[in-house]
Amino acid sequence: MRVNVPWEEIERRRRERRVLLAGIVGLGVMYGAWALLGDTGVIRHYNKFKEHQDLGKDIGKINLWNEVLESEIDKAKNDPTRVEGLARTSLGMVREDEKVFRFVDP
Repeated sequence: MRVNVPWEEIERRRRERRVLLAGIVGLGVMYGAWALLGDTGVIRHYNKFKEHQDLGKDIGKINLWNEVLESEIDKAKNDPTRVEGLARTSLGMVREDEKVFRFVDP
């Protein structure tokens, strides 16, 4: 059998439920904001993921550049004409039997 409850009691229970629901929703919003913006948030993880991808691309470029430089070093060690060319262009060296002409602007 159902007991008649006074109207004031019904309103009090409704207010309590609203307050409880508002508290739960508020906590949910706070948790969502923390999950997005906190120290271990989704946005920070995404930024770190992008940084990781960029660094991976940089490593690939550096490895390719290292291969180019290693081939240049190998050519310089094993090819005498290459060594001579480097000495002429980089150091300005000439052979003993060559004559050097310098042109000076007046």
